[in-house]
Amino acid sequence: MMPPDRGKPATVSASTPTLEPPGLVSCASGPESGRLRRLVDDLQKVSRAEERQLDLRLRPISLTAVVEAAAQAAGPAYAAKGIALETAIAERLPELAADPDRIGEVLANILDNALRHTPTGGRVEVRAARRSDEVELTVADTGEGIPPEHLSRVFERFYRIDSGRTRALGGSGIGLAIASALVEAHGGRIRAESEGPGKGARVVVTLPTARRPSAVERSKAEE
Repeated sequence: MMPPDRGKPATVSASTPTLEPPGLVSCASGPESGRLRRLVDDLQKVSRAEERQLDLRLRPISLTAVVEAAAQAAGPAYAAKGIALETAIAERLPELAADPDRIGEVLANILDNALRHTPTGGRVEVRAARRSDEVELTVADTGEGIPPEHLSRVFERFYRIDSGRTRALGGSGIGLAIASALVEAHGGRIRAESEGPGKGARVVVTLPTARRPSAVERSKAEE
């Protein structure tokens, strides 16, 4: 279990206009109301992250612990669908300067996306390795794959490669957008890779170590 955070927020939230259309949630009921509420909350979260208005409680954290916790949380859903979930974490990874809850949320969204797009009998692997003064986190699946012309757009809000099929698989269409916004708020980078349809896909996240100032921190220091 990670120690409680006693630090101050890295950023201070500003007032963010609500994205909830008048009466949208109040007109719905039961499960539909809950789904709409979660969607509104997710949209607000993306907006705050993109506008650098999201509270990030940065501190040195272990990516190994975050990966293990995320894999454990996702395990039952993967087992229920008959998909193998594996981890391959390099030894002695350097600590990250990050908000552990937000990085956990990044990984949870990526794992949920991989689960929905990988068929029964498939495999998803989470890898973590050091790359110079950064740490690279990769989620690789044996699922549907992504056509090359779509790779640069999968992190857009509500973007669907095959709208009919994606809706049938469930999901709000905003999970990868949240992951992208949170990664960038940490001064990191995210990209999707795939050799094409039917050949699986990889989502690669690169984050600065605790010893290297992030792009966000460098920008503040120059102000």
